[in-house]
This record gives sequence, structure tokens and C-alpha cells, in this order.
Amino acid sequence: DQVKPKINFGFERSSCRPEFYMFSEFAYRMIMWDSIHDSVEFLMEELGVDILDSCLKSDHMQIYYILSGRILSLGLKFASTGNLRIKEFLLSLFDQLLPFYQYPGRDSVDFKLVVTSINVLLNVIMVSLSMVMSARGDLDVFKRIRYVHEVVFGSSSDIYHRKESKSQNNWDHSDANTIN
Repeated sequence: DQVKPKINFGFERSSCRPEFYMFSEFAYRMIMWDSIHDSVEFLMEELGVDILDSCLKSDHMQIYYILSGRILSLGLKFASTGNLRIKEFLLSLFDQLLPFYQYPGRDSVDFKLVVTSINVLLNVIMVSLSMVMSARGDLDVFKRIRYVHEVVFGSSSDIYHRKESKSQNNWDHSDANTIN
């Protein structure tokens, strides 16, 4: 218990970076390997709050990072096992949080910090799902990862539209005809 990371939920202000919660949780789980279980209870133990129903405030940022550390350790322990319980729970959590991925939202700093921590959690979920289902050719996991790739880099992304508008401004019609 002395090495177990201490969890405070915004009631006591912490001066450490939120990533520290993920790293300390992951390190603790790597040391206490037998404490990792393929259950929802393992992921949610001691968090004491339903993260999906709580309001999006920066006071809950450490919950997302703690959960990220646990999910990363879960992915590592059950890598290449094809464990369906883990897959179903992580896909469910991923689907519930996906609307916040790359979400522009409000301009408040508080909201942007929460969305950033949810993005970290979603990225960790994708890595852990990939580890657990590696060498399985699982289409459910692949569809989610491909969707996120399309959101970030595909034709519907902001990056694509910026490149497209920049290139349209620089081309004259003769250049466009030679490409087509």
C-alpha cells in the first residue's frame, strides 16, 4: 500500500502534471502485476465516480489519466490473448468517448484540458485494444482505428481542408489540367 498511487479528485489541488497520474498508475500496475484483472471492476476500482456521467471539468482530469494507466497495463498484460471481455468493454468505452476526439468545443481552457485528457485516454484505448487483439485480425478494432485515422488525416479532417485550400490558391488552371 505504500507504493500505491494516491488518488485525489480535485478536492485537494495537486501541483503535479496530470500525465504523472498515468505514469504512476502504470508503474504501480507493472510492479503489482497480479493486481491486473480483465474486469470492469479492476478499471473502475477506487475511482468512485462514473466518468461518463460526470460533468466535463478539469477537476476530473486525473481520473482520465489514472484510467489510461490502468488500461495501458491491462493491454500489456493481456497482449495477444484475444480476450473478448476486455475487447467488448474497451470498445464500449471507446464508443462512448469518441465524440470528444478532436472536439473543438468551447473556448474555455477548462474544457480544452478535459478534451485533451479524453484524447489521451482514447489513444491509450486504441493502443491497448491493438495489443490485446494483435494477430487476430479483429475487424471491430480495425474499423475504430481506421475511423479515427480518417478523422485526423482523411478527407474529412481539418488538415486535409487546409492543404486543399492552400493548393487551390496556388494553382492556376493549366496546372490542374496536367494533373488530371
